[in-house]
Amino acid sequence: MIPRQHGGRKGGGQSSRGAGPPDGCLRPIVWYVPQSMPKHQKKRPNVPAGETITPAQTSAPRRLIGEPELLAALAVVVCALLTWLARSTLNPDGVSYLDLTNRILAGDWSSFVQGYWSPLYPALVALFAMVAGRDPVALIATAHAINGFAAIATVALLWWWSRQNSQRFFARMMIATFLLISAGLPRIEAVTPDVLLLALMAWIGYELLAHRGERWLLTGLLLGAAFLTKTSAWPWLLLALPLRIWGARQAEARRSVLLSSGVCAAVMLTWIIPMSTDAGHPTLGSAGRLNAAWYLTADDSRTPDAHLGRHTSYHQMPVDSGRTVVWAEFPDAARWTYAPWSDPTAWEAGVQTRNASTPETTALIAYWGRQAKNSLGLWLLPVLLGILLPCYLLQRRETMWRRLFEEDRSIAVVALLGLAGVGQFILVHSEPRLIAPFGLLFALAVLHWLSRERPATPRFPMALRQGATALGLIGAVGFAVPRLQEGIASSARINSVIAAIARTNASLATAGLSQAKIVILGPAIPIEASAFLSGAQIVAQVPPISVEVIKRLPADRQRAVITEIFGGKAQVAWLTTPDAGVNIVVIPPK
Repeated sequence: MIPRQHGGRKGGGQSSRGAGPPDGCLRPIVWYVPQSMPKHQKKRPNVPAGETITPAQTSAPRRLIGEPELLAALAVVVCALLTWLARSTLNPDGVSYLDLTNRILAGDWSSFVQGYWSPLYPALVALFAMVAGRDPVALIATAHAINGFAAIATVALLWWWSRQNSQRFFARMMIATFLLISAGLPRIEAVTPDVLLLALMAWIGYELLAHRGERWLLTGLLLGAAFLTKTSAWPWLLLALPLRIWGARQAEARRSVLLSSGVCAAVMLTWIIPMSTDAGHPTLGSAGRLNAAWYLTADDSRTPDAHLGRHTSYHQMPVDSGRTVVWAEFPDAARWTYAPWSDPTAWEAGVQTRNASTPETTALIAYWGRQAKNSLGLWLLPVLLGILLPCYLLQRRETMWRRLFEEDRSIAVVALLGLAGVGQFILVHSEPRLIAPFGLLFALAVLHWLSRERPATPRFPMALRQGATALGLIGAVGFAVPRLQEGIASSARINSVIAAIARTNASLATAGLSQAKIVILGPAIPIEASAFLSGAQIVAQVPPISVEVIKRLPADRQRAVITEIFGGKAQVAWLTTPDAGVNIVVIPPK
């Protein structure tokens, strides 16, 4: 129904196909549009050539279940399946975190406070272990359940975020990024806090990008939690303050940055103060210092596995003319599975001599080049080439780069923070699980930037656009299938190892022997997980170079040396190999 026009000459109306109403006439106003109006008659916004349409201008009712929901559900199923398959997997770092969990459960807070391992992850495991159980298998499963929950929570956050964006590619590219950013599926099988940090970085990205950091209390808590999850992130957190202030264009935004930084500092102090009190001097942790020594100067003192120097825990005994056996004894064995790796800071304090060398500038540059090549040219390459590059080509606009460092400067800050986090590990030691959280932060910033507007005229046919935005999902499937197959095979293998350990313990118990305390003859790091599953504490270790000395002795002399050194300290020794092989050696009593 169209109201009568006023002010025009009688009979002077023009056809709707003409040049428009005559001077002095008002345009017809449509105040009711029938629901059955044909699609070709519905009004669309007029967009001048060269301008863009923001997602808000083209928002349409969203179906209850669409592509974002289906992709998120599939990602959740994959993460849940990987969590189940990895429920018994354990790595050497995981043994250290679970040892710290046991210190909490035992109420031994003085041992829990140390400078290398981060506190939040073992604290969470301890919290849930009060319900799930405290035996080794239950603790491992609880740690993996936390990893799986963190991964699923990240998927849920990305799904929620994608629902606020009408760009059709946004959901598929965000989910694909999450599934690829760890050089494949998230490393749920590693008992480490890296998946937890991955979830925190996704949430931090959401707060800084979708909410522009305005929720300063939540933002500060998340940044502080990142430190408690990975204390080695403190240089990145320091860099975040000036970068975020630079990205804040208004006084209110700068105020939010300062307030959130204050909250972050308060959370960090909850761990910095106990660490500093324990160390006797102000400290932000020893992870950065020790990692730099181990990886940049090739310091061999990390554990007795490779250390050729002297240590306060080392003892020695001549076994024949010209040959000496060296071994380490761990007085804190009752607290740790393997003391040198469960408390690296305390172990490092006892090192008297070490083999290390300051690298030359050319060697250091070559090392950084290899780290950058692996990080950017291998592990992050699927995301860079399969997701971000196609998205950029589809969404490229004339003014986008100028706006990025002007009105969109806050987005540039988040992208730079992501790159800085990756760079921090490139400078010392990089692995896929270590750089994944910061790679995800960078990728989310780029996707958010590219999805803010769409070109008024698509540059490519619909089929090509759909194919380009699906490349990441195709890559994710390509990585997921072999990882799940590997998980199935690994699960069966680990279950057989657990069963073999149970049988060995039962056999030794029948013979009146116990593996509660063991001696390691050879490298200890490869068999740490087996020792933890056995419920054993390593009380002493003969380094590999001294094991070779013992092997050259006659059999009777071997038994005499083992009895002389370890008789009464343990009933069983494990003769180990670098590939995690173990042979049980009974230690005769003195």
